[in-house]
Amino acid sequence: MRRLAATLALLTLLVVLAVPVSAASLTLSPPQGLPNTWYTVSGSGLPPNTWVTVTWDGAAGQMAYTGSQGTLSQMRVVPAGATVGEHTVAVAGLTAVYTVTGVTPTA
Repeated sequence: MRRLAATLALLTLLVVLAVPVSAASLTLSPPQGLPNTWYTVSGSGLPPNTWVTVTWDGAAGQMAYTGSQGTLSQMRVVPAGATVGEHTVAVAGLTAVYTVTGVTPTA
């Protein structure tokens, strides 16, 4: 009986170790552009079925809801006053960089 219990414990451990754990990630598409243009924030490995805040350079932004698999995809607009250079988009402790490449011409 002990041998069976030990074998089952070992098999359980091997199964647990074999199950892949997906790393959390955050991506922006496209990752660069002008102010007032659309980009998509995509995340995975997030807490499932949860409201999260999407921020731009630390400023609170819109809320997004993660799906049952811990993923999200939300279209956002680059702020009108965004300056040329790198800006940080963050969701639930994950960050990605969006690069503003120029300014939007005014009429």
